[in-house]
Amino acid sequence: MENILHISDLHISTNPKYGLHFENSTPIANATAKDAIETMAASGKKIDSIIFSGDIAFSGKTEEYEKALSHFVNPLLEALELSYKNLYICPGNHDSDRSAVDRFEKSYRENSSLQEKNQLAKDIISGSQTWQRVKAYNEFRSLIDKEKNNVAQSNQLFSTYKITENFHLLCLSSSWLAQDDNDKGKLFITESQIKEAIRSTPGNSQRIMIIHHPTGWLDQEDTKQVSTQIERKIDALLFGHMHEFDQSIESKFSEEITLRLQAGTLDPGEENPGYSIICLQNKGNIKYGKIIYRKYCQENKQYTQWNERGKNGEFDFSTDGIITFDSEKFSALSGRILDKADKELLINTGLSDSKKKSVRDLFISPNLGRPDCIEMFSSVKKIKTFEELLNFKGVSIISGGVKKGKSFALQYIYAKKLEKQATRNFSQIAFHLDCKAEKLHSKSRIIQKLCETYIDPDLGTSFEKKIKQSISDGCATILIDNFCEATAVERSSIIDFIVENPLCNYTISISTAEEMSVIGELSDRDGLTIGATSIGVLKRTNIREIISKWAPSMSFDTEDRIFSDVMQVVKNSQLPHNHFIYSMLLAIYENKRELKGILNEADVIENFIEILLKKHFISTSPNQPQYKELLHFLGFLCHEMILKDCYTFDRNHLLSMALEFNKYTMFSYPAESYIEPLISSGILTNIPPHQFTQLCFLDYGVAYYMQHSKELLEHVFADRNYLRHDKAIEYFASKNPSSINSLKFIKEKTDAAIQTARDIIISDHNIDISALDLNKIDNISFLDIASTSEQFEEKIKEVKSDRARHDELMDKISPLEPKGKLAERPKPFAGPSSSDCIVNLRENLSLYSRVFRSTELIMDPSETLSFFEDIVLGHIYLTKAIISRLDEDLIIPLIMPKIDSEFLAEDITKEERDEFVSTFKALISVIKGVIPNHVQGLMSENLSSRKPRLHNIIERSIKDNDNDVILSLLIFLLLDIERGDTIKNINALIDINTKFSKTATFFKIIQMLTNKHDLPEDVRTYLSKSALQLVSSNKEGLGQRIQMFQKKIEAEFG
Repeated sequence: MENILHISDLHISTNPKYGLHFENSTPIANATAKDAIETMAASGKKIDSIIFSGDIAFSGKTEEYEKALSHFVNPLLEALELSYKNLYICPGNHDSDRSAVDRFEKSYRENSSLQEKNQLAKDIISGSQTWQRVKAYNEFRSLIDKEKNNVAQSNQLFSTYKITENFHLLCLSSSWLAQDDNDKGKLFITESQIKEAIRSTPGNSQRIMIIHHPTGWLDQEDTKQVSTQIERKIDALLFGHMHEFDQSIESKFSEEITLRLQAGTLDPGEENPGYSIICLQNKGNIKYGKIIYRKYCQENKQYTQWNERGKNGEFDFSTDGIITFDSEKFSALSGRILDKADKELLINTGLSDSKKKSVRDLFISPNLGRPDCIEMFSSVKKIKTFEELLNFKGVSIISGGVKKGKSFALQYIYAKKLEKQATRNFSQIAFHLDCKAEKLHSKSRIIQKLCETYIDPDLGTSFEKKIKQSISDGCATILIDNFCEATAVERSSIIDFIVENPLCNYTISISTAEEMSVIGELSDRDGLTIGATSIGVLKRTNIREIISKWAPSMSFDTEDRIFSDVMQVVKNSQLPHNHFIYSMLLAIYENKRELKGILNEADVIENFIEILLKKHFISTSPNQPQYKELLHFLGFLCHEMILKDCYTFDRNHLLSMALEFNKYTMFSYPAESYIEPLISSGILTNIPPHQFTQLCFLDYGVAYYMQHSKELLEHVFADRNYLRHDKAIEYFASKNPSSINSLKFIKEKTDAAIQTARDIIISDHNIDISALDLNKIDNISFLDIASTSEQFEEKIKEVKSDRARHDELMDKISPLEPKGKLAERPKPFAGPSSSDCIVNLRENLSLYSRVFRSTELIMDPSETLSFFEDIVLGHIYLTKAIISRLDEDLIIPLIMPKIDSEFLAEDITKEERDEFVSTFKALISVIKGVIPNHVQGLMSENLSSRKPRLHNIIERSIKDNDNDVILSLLIFLLLDIERGDTIKNINALIDINTKFSKTATFFKIIQMLTNKHDLPEDVRTYLSKSALQLVSSNKEGLGQRIQMFQKKIEAEFG
């Protein structure tokens, strides 16, 4: 048996009014045989067997079988050069003679128990009970089987046949209790029949079972018993009855898989008539093969390929323990899994499919390095590049901290592997297991989860055996994420599974803390090839690459401006620098900007929290808290932390707080339902003692709850606390943008800080900063140095923006911290020292500026301008205070003893030492010259906003002011917020023409030329010319100024 013609439901009748009249069956036999021969000719093979799955006759009468034999069966066999030896049949409901069903039998089906029907089946099989309704059919079957020498068992209900020692056919009756048009759900095979048929075959045999009805037509309880036997003992199930063709897979993960093939009708009077050919790759073995579907067309009276049933009318299957493998369906399923996995991003929460981002589109290769412990394991290979990781043969381990991108890397690898499968490349079947979400406590459970990946109930097929074979053959890539979240039992099971399937490729993500234990455990196992790598710190070039992935959907801004915005948010909110954070911020930046315009930092953090919570706790149950309740509980939690000055809580404390929250709000939600969402979303740490994973979550929660708690409000604004909780106050102001109470409070504190700094500097330095004129400070500026260099003018022409070099330099100077933390707050001003007073003034001015930026709905323009002027004057005071502290007469005596003891040689001469001190004083003088630019940068950082409000305030302030220092700072601020005309603003600065303005403007221009990478070429050219103009104009009187400075230093050294 190798090429099987599968036909069904002919309903041959002697009455032209019913079924298919026997005279019309001969042309069908001839046409079917002819088409089957021609179809097989291409492969050089012939039909060698015929399976007829029931309803040969119309009403189960002897004369119908006689006509079927003479007009259909014999012509078909003759045309195919076959005999009765090659024909196998089972009875259908039309093969029962309903006239032979007595009243007892009719009521018996309805009223007897399943146990009684099983006993009746046994009696019929043994022959102790005759079953008259199938008498004519059984005589017909006996005639056909008379020539066979391979009948294993034959009785009134079933017959079994030995094709080879390990391949048997079981022809059972699903219709022995069929009796009317209400058969569905009332038919029985019985456990007795199927078990007896199976017992007639060897235990290790492959079995094809042939019945007429789909199992869905059986009684529900009978279906359970029979299906269990089919799933365990039957390799292929062939049936008909529905007059439709189909193929499917039935499986249970603990059992084998059964291929199910349904034949349609051969009657051309029915809709969609046709037949199928089951082509086995190996004779007498159903492990591999294909099914060919042929459709009968009434129009031209001939068969054609049935393209609706498969590609070119064919359905391939590849089995092991019997499983069909439809490569087209597997490819299509892989494509659907890819579509889902590729969009499985937190940032896609709530978005329509058209707006969802793709893992493959957003992914950037992480910076890989060596795990710290890898030198301890000589056999472990070092994976240096992501390309090596992607193609590593063996077990690759990728380590890193929380949210460093390990999961994202595995998700990308998964998507790339699925991409190949979707294009019919099945060399490596891809799987993704998440130890955080899956319970992998045994090897069988792991296999089950792997198989579940490729289950689609609508597909009508299964790929379990293909999956198992792929794993056995090493044709699988298994990605295991969050390995360290697994229990000890689960970890042991996973490692045992890897050891038992060493030919597969694995990529495992682990935490940095677990590197040594996991690498050590795997390297101790024989037969494994181990490689390891670690995700390093994100660099600025990586962030630009992330932004470039989003750029097409953010045409409203340049990449440099987006870079500056998101970097500023991360810096200010103390979020960690990782791919997840930047993707979240960019998603908020893109989507919320479309709805609300430009967001402030508090808006961003609020949206961040909302996305995290809504993704991880969505529940429609009225017994679970929703977003608003959870946000309020988060605020209540922050309230407790701040008032108790305790930032970690154990589980019991959290539960008691949840119960207390229920008491106050009169809710009755389970205490755990408040806590679990905060932990699973990553807002709270998952390991006790619990604390906020990011400081900004605490700050926002405090700001939110300050609106509901007077006690918390007063505590945060207390003199000893307000600088410790500056971000909470900033966020609070943002949530109350029309209230000036916060502004009034911080203005009062800033005025006090200015007065304190003034008093201390008068006391320590005998300098009144109120009277200090920045244009008359005695110093050598950066502009003066530039003006003395003959080559400097040429150097200015060469100054250009080198983004990559600039980013590389900044990464060395200020590497991005990979993780956020509950950092210590600035301590409140505690005592009268010049150092502390300037820090205190700077912190107050920073908070004053940020609160002003957030309080954007003040309805009194004069009040707005007054606050703004106050902030600008405060920064001028800060500039003067810092410059006053850089008095060389105070610094040199303090620093020289340290320099003498650690840096200068013991035998240095007095002249050499004096020359060093002179040079050092000149350096201090140059530093003084850049202090205004430094302070202006701080002001810009805290005030800057992309909203037009700040631009309008600055323009109004410029019109109302004639102080050159204030004007310079205001125009610098305009340049920083990138509002207005750059060339116009530079012109205005040059026109001020004071020492302060020229020096600060020159430095600003150099900054812009170096750091602003998206300047238009005409603006860049103009800036270069302006710098040259400042150098040229500064040369006038320069020699005299330098001589005076040198004389002053010489006089000090006598």
